[in-house]
Amino acid sequence: SFGAAAVPPIVEALGDADARIRSHAADALDELGADARAAIPALVERLTDQQVFVRTQAVVILSELGADIVPLLVARLEDEEPNVRHWALSLLKDMGHEAAAAVPALAKALADSRDSIALAAMAALEAIGPAASPALPELMEVLRRGSVTYAEFARALARIGPASVPAILEAWRGSDFGSRSCLAHALGRIGPEAKAGVPLLAEALTHGGIYLRKVAATSLREIGPDARDAGPALVQAILSGSPQLRVLAAAAIARIDPSSNEGISILVEALSSEVPDVAYTAAEGLGKVGPDAASAIPALLVALDKDLLVEPAIIALARIGPAAAPAIEKLLRHEHDGIRRATAAA
Repeated sequence: SFGAAAVPPIVEALGDADARIRSHAADALDELGADARAAIPALVERLTDQQVFVRTQAVVILSELGADIVPLLVARLEDEEPNVRHWALSLLKDMGHEAAAAVPALAKALADSRDSIALAAMAALEAIGPAASPALPELMEVLRRGSVTYAEFARALARIGPASVPAILEAWRGSDFGSRSCLAHALGRIGPEAKAGVPLLAEALTHGGIYLRKVAATSLREIGPDARDAGPALVQAILSGSPQLRVLAAAAIARIDPSSNEGISILVEALSSEVPDVAYTAAEGLGKVGPDAASAIPALLVALDKDLLVEPAIIALARIGPAAAPAIEKLLRHEHDGIRRATAAA
């Protein structure tokens, strides 16, 4: 009830030699809410408290105070103690896009001599998202240095978004099949704005290992119509690939060129496959096509007889839209509770 006037004595108690008193002081600051802003410097000091519960309380309170704490955390990135730098990075990560002002300092932190600090800095940039794009040159350098894995690098760049596509393509040139799978996945997560990666994904369909080929087909599907130049490679994958790759390639063709019935026909046929992964992938693929998969409605209804396909088949029907409305209405009155619930959720 004392508000900001209570902060000075609480801050004093936060520095007490008795950990229990420090903990009670942190609790009191937590109760103050926004009025605790005046205690931010003292709370930052507690990030290195000897008692874990005091450190945890400081983290929780600071994370609730928003962008006001960014300058203090940025200053802590220069601390000689690695644990201090790590706690500051952890908090900046938790703040997500609110920590955008810290991007230059985080880019600098990527060069830290400790790989764990560089990885924590990359995780914070990943959490910030598109606003972290100015750090892309430093992210490329930390990959070259070997401080992070291709999987960690690709995940971060996927969150940063379209601006990271040139960096992903550059990283592709020096990577092996396993690493390219991570980069291909990142291109798929970015979606249509990753169309510059279509030639590499098409090449991966014909010259990559089986896992890379599957990821490449899935990412081409996510890029959509702008991936039409990969059509010949997708057709080749349908003709010579494994059953699951064949279905993934068909789903990509159906998404890239909905006017073509070839992809949808293959997906409909695959719904009846005895291989669970193939049938599931087919149902999921039809869902990605959306309204243009209306011709698959009868096959999707039949697929509901397989428990594994109930969820993806119903999601596909929902995404098909108005053409599937009569079927959806009947499913909402279906005798099986599971089908009614799945339909209502979709």
